Amino acid sequence: MANPMIEFDHAVIRVNDFILAERFYEQIFGGIYGEDLVHVEHRSMNSVEEYVHTARTGGTGARAREADAARGIETDEEPASNPNVRLVGIGQGSVQIGGALIPMFLARKHEQEPPPEQLKGSPRHAFPVNEQQMAKAIELLRKHDVDFEGPVDHPDYALVKRSLYFKDPSSNFLELCVPRED
Repeated sequence: MANPMIEFDHAVIRVNDFILAERFYEQIFGGIYGEDLVHVEHRSMNSVEEYVHTARTGGTGARAREADAARGIETDEEPASNPNVRLVGIGQGSVQIGGALIPMFLARKHEQEPPPEQLKGSPRHAFPVNEQQMAKAIELLRKHDVDFEGPVDHPDYALVKRSLYFKDPSSNFLELCVPRED
């Protein structure tokens, strides 16, 4: 009996700014795979500054509603029933790319990013594409001024034929790869 394909449930990334992260994943991956396959889910806080403000002011309740109002979210609901209010310490959102769920958590502290010229590293998240999607990715990355490395052709024994490496706005390493069909 052949081994069934094993898939993972999700991969978590840390982001510095939800607005930038959401735009990036919507524009780049939505452009590659199609907007119907890329869905950005709710975010609780947009930036580290909002997280710090919410933590200093007590988190949920009237102060959190005030923070929502500053973001243009008006509600008369209590915090428990308001999906725009989350508990302090749980700054999160997510993006779903096809069947891959990628929860995004707001960084609580600064961690040194790799140098801007380093476009390939680990850990990284790799997504399969076909040749047409690879060409579209290059076009989109150039259009949005995202630095990339590749496409890099791999030796015949590799599982993937070609890869393209780049980073999201929070310096998470990403890879697009064309699977080998042999």
